[in-house]
Amino acid sequence: MSEILLVTWRITPLQPPRPRRHCGSCKATTPFISSGRFRTNAQKKRLDIWLIYRCAVCDETWNMPIVERFPVAHIPPDQLQSFLRNDPVTATRHAFDLSLLARHSVQIDQDMAVTVEKHIDASNFADAAYLEIAIALNLPCRLRLDALLAREIDVTRSALLRAYEAGVVTLDSRKAMRAPAQDGQRIRIDLSKARRWGIDLDKLMKQAT
Repeated sequence: MSEILLVTWRITPLQPPRPRRHCGSCKATTPFISSGRFRTNAQKKRLDIWLIYRCAVCDETWNMPIVERFPVAHIPPDQLQSFLRNDPVTATRHAFDLSLLARHSVQIDQDMAVTVEKHIDASNFADAAYLEIAIALNLPCRLRLDALLAREIDVTRSALLRAYEAGVVTLDSRKAMRAPAQDGQRIRIDLSKARRWGIDLDKLMKQAT
């Protein structure tokens, strides 16, 4: 008998972040949206690569620097080709680079809508004493952990906090509950007490595969 039933939640944001910056046409700070396309420029043996953005209000373009004056010989051929052919996976990865976006914007807007795929790593649900949720972020996300848990477990945030304070739900700290969900984070639920706190285990497990 395994004491812990592990369920992995793979979380994917539905929309890339939108950096806010000054738009010359709008004469104001506006959100910019990734086009999913790159612009490249070769100067002798050096290369510039930008990810093209468009103003959400007027459609004016802005090129976010990815590579500047970088030796072409130092870029792996497959990576260079991914830029030249506007590879969607590569574009998405750079569009979710929050540290890069922060250097080129005054604010970053991020949609909190996500998809959550749940995978059970064992099948002995009836024997388990604890349910452990492992968070796996496919892309950076600023969705608060309490909002994520409340939505997926189908309880209110206040009920979730009470369950945490009663020891039914455990994680690193109370502060982590109100912080963005982190890749690799673990949340444990005491199954013997869960129902008393409004946590519908049957509904939760039916969503997992």
